Amino acid sequence: MKHARLTIQLLVLITLCLSQGAWAEGDKAADGKLKGWHAHYAKELQMTDEQIEQYKAILKTRYETESKWKAENKEAYESAKKAMDDAKASGDKEAYSKAKADYYAVKKSKDEANKAYETALDGLLTAEQKGRKTGLSLYNSVKWYIKKADVSSEQQNQIKEMAIAEGAKLVDAKGKEYHNAKMAFVEKVKTEVLTDAQRTAIGSKDKTPKIKKDKPAKDKKEDKNKA
Repeated sequence: MKHARLTIQLLVLITLCLSQGAWAEGDKAADGKLKGWHAHYAKELQMTDEQIEQYKAILKTRYETESKWKAENKEAYESAKKAMDDAKASGDKEAYSKAKADYYAVKKSKDEANKAYETALDGLLTAEQKGRKTGLSLYNSVKWYIKKADVSSEQQNQIKEMAIAEGAKLVDAKGKEYHNAKMAFVEKVKTEVLTDAQRTAIGSKDKTPKIKKDKPAKDKKEDKNKA
């Protein structure tokens, strides 16, 4: 269970980084220039000059929203999170449930701002770019799963090309469908790209989650009162 939780947490982090939903200090275009990850992101998605200008405007709006949110909610947010963590550590389920509700109530406005950003970014991209975005997310996930294989730069490029091609098919995939497609892709990379030695290096330390299977519908119990 511990490994499963760690895997989920890392996947969430990867997804946030790629979707640009996470708010990070210095990760902005307030001065009109794309920096760091954003410059790399625009290049990877092959944005046109017009798209880049729109991207800058979207990022500027996000930065202004972020600054306003922090000024109004940062203290309450941190306090609510600490209260939730403390309640969880105490083992008091009732206190934890209340603290968790308070935390998510404060966090809601931040989530809504992130959703607005994602919607704006999604509207900026072409169908091909959306597929490429999904592929890049897939590529980074796979890199984490096979990190102990110590792949070569040539293999990395091969995996990246495969991931981008696969991403085009998964643009609309969500939840279990996306998870299963991702796990199937990880297995494909292991089989088609990695050497025997690299697969051995991953070996028993491989933390690839299993493909989730649909649970069969439970048979309805017969009514004992029926004759």
